[in-house]
Amino acid sequence: MGQDKNLIEPAKPQLDVTEAKRAVLRCGWLAEQDKAFQAVVLERATLRTFAVGSRVFEVGDFRGGIFGVAGGAFGIKVPRRGGEDRLAHICRSGVWFGYDASLSRRHRNLAFVAVEPSIAFHVPLVALDQIAASDPRYHRALIKVASHGMDIAIATVSDLLITNVQQRIASTLLRIASTHDVGQEGTAVISGLTQEQIGELANAARDVVNRTLKQFASRGWIEVAYKRIRLLEPAALEAFCS
Repeated sequence: MGQDKNLIEPAKPQLDVTEAKRAVLRCGWLAEQDKAFQAVVLERATLRTFAVGSRVFEVGDFRGGIFGVAGGAFGIKVPRRGGEDRLAHICRSGVWFGYDASLSRRHRNLAFVAVEPSIAFHVPLVALDQIAASDPRYHRALIKVASHGMDIAIATVSDLLITNVQQRIASTLLRIASTHDVGQEGTAVISGLTQEQIGELANAARDVVNRTLKQFASRGWIEVAYKRIRLLEPAALEAFCS
């Protein structure tokens, strides 16, 4: 079934393995598991690099294992009925994706694409099966990864249910910002995305996104540059959303 047809061949990592391990153990699903399980997973994982635009999974792909983001960002694309897939969320450090098809043995219903030069650990399906079979506790730990995906889905739907478009954009910025890979000044950053892509994420027209970002910048809440937004006052954005 061409299980690995969209995977990028292993390349020289942009981060060393030790630093990449620190990234996936800082937050997210694997960080919440016990150290023995973490070691087993990372022992079976291969570090891979992805150029911008690399599509890791396509809708309809079969299996392929799971990926844990150690640097950069991957976009989740959702297929629309009768239309092209749309960008719904951004996965950053600590997020693991690809588990649904791997655990359920179903064909994939989401696409994943690198929106920045990215690096991620890949654990193939055969390794996941072996880990699950080796210890009942490990099987339960693997299943827990699905709850993190549900959290992302709920947060995304919650944002899209906001009726005020400017509040929806503000909430989307907070959701997709890198809260763990903060910039040099210690503030969360959104990089690699165009205003059109932010519009996809927030279900808003590009010109509305442009006007809204300018208003937020004039209030000192954010700093906008080409494909880069720095969240200077996330608390103010939170207050605006509510």
